[in-house]
Amino acid sequence: MKFRHNLAPLKFARRCLNWAARQCDTAVGRHGEVVTVLPAGRPKGSVVLSYHTDPWIYPDCRDTHYHTNRWECGLIGDTFVEAGYRLDVVEHSNPYFIPRADTAFAIDLEQNLERYAREVPTGCVKLHHASTTHWAHWNHAELTRLRAIQQRRGVTLVPRRQIPPNLAHEVADRAIMVGNAFTAESYAFSGKAMHRIPISTTTLADWPAGRDFERVRRNFIWFGSVGLAHKGLDLTLEAFTRMPELTLTVVGGINLDPDFKAAYHRELYETPNIRTPGWISATAPEFIALLREQIGVVYPSCAEGGAGSVIVCMHGGLIPVVTRSASIDTGDFGFETRSERIEDIMEATRLVASLPAPELEARARAAWEHARRVHTRDNFRRVWRNYARDTLQLPLASP
Repeated sequence: MKFRHNLAPLKFARRCLNWAARQCDTAVGRHGEVVTVLPAGRPKGSVVLSYHTDPWIYPDCRDTHYHTNRWECGLIGDTFVEAGYRLDVVEHSNPYFIPRADTAFAIDLEQNLERYAREVPTGCVKLHHASTTHWAHWNHAELTRLRAIQQRRGVTLVPRRQIPPNLAHEVADRAIMVGNAFTAESYAFSGKAMHRIPISTTTLADWPAGRDFERVRRNFIWFGSVGLAHKGLDLTLEAFTRMPELTLTVVGGINLDPDFKAAYHRELYETPNIRTPGWISATAPEFIALLREQIGVVYPSCAEGGAGSVIVCMHGGLIPVVTRSASIDTGDFGFETRSERIEDIMEATRLVASLPAPELEARARAAWEHARRVHTRDNFRRVWRNYARDTLQLPLASP
């Protein structure tokens, strides 16, 4: 006689424990939230989207949030509902959710897909949505920058953008990304194709007609959020302290990195050619007005999955001066620094400031036109829906 294990009680007990953990988690934070969205008819199966629940809990944030990911997340989820699937949207930091037994698609940024892969049925398509470079590259790049600051300045800063190790990409069947070829290279070891869906934008701006390019040729902006060293503010500040003939406006989450703020207080607040207003939302009218007074955006990031802050500035008609690791297409309008050295950042920035006004205007317009053609919600919707229909085989009308 063969002994057969009855696993049903164990699975039921595990689900009960997970449910209790989710309730406790929700009581102290947002990352336990799950939102379920039903299609018009009977669901043909389920989809789990591990990303952000905000677009369904606070629908207005799709249009008003400063980050592109709220709108993009909402569009991705809505597409599966339109195709007839039940959608479970899980906050990406939720470590408890167990996919349903009929899950046909599991989409995740990085933290949950490895765990989902053990739970979903055979045939479920596991999709990695890469919003950053591979975590091993990403973490190493930030730590390298912090080590360099330690050696230059004699201060140790806290890493702000570290990603927990995971095998999301390794277990995925397919992968999409919002960055360019630089981002894709960090995943090349896997041999899996990375389908690019160019990052969208939070704002659209008309071409700033009447801007005096001769007057603004020496004005530059750095714009970013948390992780100031990761995003190269240290290099930018040190470069501009050595270029007193140029001006820098620092817009970003300075108070989110208090140790960085303390270490660079003199550059941020006591240097004549550097102004630091701090955080201004990209959707605020005063931010668009501020962009009219600049010629370029300097952004020497160490790792990006597509630098949305630079795209916002390009929509304002600014010329990008970026490292290759910023994952921004510079075409024939922008400037990619030869390296991440401060001297090379200075060289590229000074080159922009030295160009004749007609060339500055031509490059700024080309940057604006590129952003309007590639980095918009309309283009993100078109490319994503084509991918969902042609590769994921979702029954969708043409975009």
